[in-house]
Amino acid sequence: MSGPGPCSYFIAKTFGHMATGLAITTISAAHPILYNAVAKLMPPICAFILWIVVMLGGFYILGLFPSNSVAKYAAAAILAALIGQISGNTYTRLENEDILYRMFFLTTGIFIALLLIGLYDNQNFLSLRPYLFAVLIGLILSELVLYLIEMLDPLKSANLLGLNTLFTFISVGIFSLYSVVNMQVLKDHAKMCVGSPDYINEAQALFLTYINLFQNISSL
Repeated sequence: MSGPGPCSYFIAKTFGHMATGLAITTISAAHPILYNAVAKLMPPICAFILWIVVMLGGFYILGLFPSNSVAKYAAAAILAALIGQISGNTYTRLENEDILYRMFFLTTGIFIALLLIGLYDNQNFLSLRPYLFAVLIGLILSELVLYLIEMLDPLKSANLLGLNTLFTFISVGIFSLYSVVNMQVLKDHAKMCVGSPDYINEAQALFLTYINLFQNISSL
């Protein structure tokens, strides 16, 4: 009798890969050596652009590696560590304010609740994917404009505080819906799995959603 196939425990293995990536990111964020080295030379707008470049470019490059190869796992670990370095400022701030663990448990609780909705819902949220993506692109562009305004005219920062808070609430809503949608996408992929799954690729969307949800909840 043959043993379990490569698609066995598909969802559990995907979450295992996501959790490993988050662990590497957290350890890296706790020791932001790279971030501290460049922080004095990097204005906020550059840090924001770097975040986008690393998140999008890094995962694009990761997709070029062969599935389940040692090189891909090594690249994924490096990317997770780089994201941790970029997140070092948030980690340090929360630790100094003594709310790091509170934010972690709050985000994790919300994330798990949203995943359960996606798991038990009858795939009703999948149709939201293109709309969420469009809103997310608009939000990123709007935040870039705000960063530019604040950089060029620091006196307007106080006037834009309410708008920044609004954008943060919108971001929390977007990534909350993405959590549900990504869970339902994962369910579909689990049903269609017939070969040797690339669990790193499968875990990417969930990993990014958790990171962004944590960042935005922490900003509130």
